[in-house]
Amino acid sequence: VVTGTIKSLGFSDTVTVNSQPLGVATNPAGTIGYVALNGGSTIATVNLGSGVVTVAPFVPAGGTVLSVLASSDGQLVFVGTDSWLYKLSASTLTTLDSIAVSVPLHLAAHPTQSRIYASLQGTGYVEEIDITTMDSLRTFGPGSTIQAVAVAADGSTLYVANEGANRVTSFDLATGSAGLTFTTAGGAFGLVVDGTVLYATSSLSGIVEAFDRASAARLYAKSVGGAPRRPAVAPGGILVVPNEGGWVDFIR
Repeated sequence: VVTGTIKSLGFSDTVTVNSQPLGVATNPAGTIGYVALNGGSTIATVNLGSGVVTVAPFVPAGGTVLSVLASSDGQLVFVGTDSWLYKLSASTLTTLDSIAVSVPLHLAAHPTQSRIYASLQGTGYVEEIDITTMDSLRTFGPGSTIQAVAVAADGSTLYVANEGANRVTSFDLATGSAGLTFTTAGGAFGLVVDGTVLYATSSLSGIVEAFDRASAARLYAKSVGGAPRRPAVAPGGILVVPNEGGWVDFIR
């Protein structure tokens, strides 16, 4: 584990957005960042070339902003509040449509189909939503306290972090049936899929784990301390793990 600043990976300087940034997403081109402003009940855009921050005109009809996601084609932005999921135009950041859902804490997009997945805090369910019509299609019920969701790059599998049950549950998206269970060290919180490997962070135990997606076998478990949150894979295969304890770990 290499601990350092994000700049060591070649990213730009820190950008101040204020208003309790809770979630971050980028467009497919990697030019625009979207930040969920929990304290400001809106989102902000960040020009990743210049660092210029713009607060969006989007204002939800009540509720705090929890999550944000850009569509796979970059044309849409989705924003989850404590009672709604909004579809915005990426070019104007104005509302196009919405659906009433209960606390969409984390969002993931299907790579090839017009649907997204929302983990619904406090319900034990993940909801599959058609982004064209904003209708609910299916629900997946791993139960307990669910956190992050992730979809495999080939669109075959949905993964759900279950903090309350110390596991990651997989679902076959062709059939909707539950698949392999990945047993975590404790408090599965964040997820990311990279090729044949599933990475999971355990916020309650300060551990980052890597699993073989095909067998659910643990490849390694690395103690980083603190409370590791939602990871990402940077170019070159480096796992970037933000930590609520106040640092970022880089795992090669």
